[in-house]
Amino acid sequence: MGGMFLAAAPQAGELDEAAQAALGEAERLVVEAERSKALWLSAREALEAARRAAAAGDSTATLRHAARAAEQARLGLEQLHYPLVRD
Repeated sequence: MGGMFLAAAPQAGELDEAAQAALGEAERLVVEAERSKALWLSAREALEAARRAAAAGDSTATLRHAARAAEQARLGLEQLHYPLVRD
């Protein structure tokens, strides 16, 4: 076993690395969308749900809600590039 190690399993109430990373990315994208005045309400609501799940230590729910928050924030940012009117 020299040189090999096993990652410690998350303790009850702790988020796994994937959930932590997803939450961080969602936070970043929501802030970016908000600063760009492109934040959708659905992104904010999903981020709030992800934060509640993280506080409860629920990695699965954190991942699900963070993914939705990130997706909705990205869509809001992409919408900035849409034409304002149809030709």
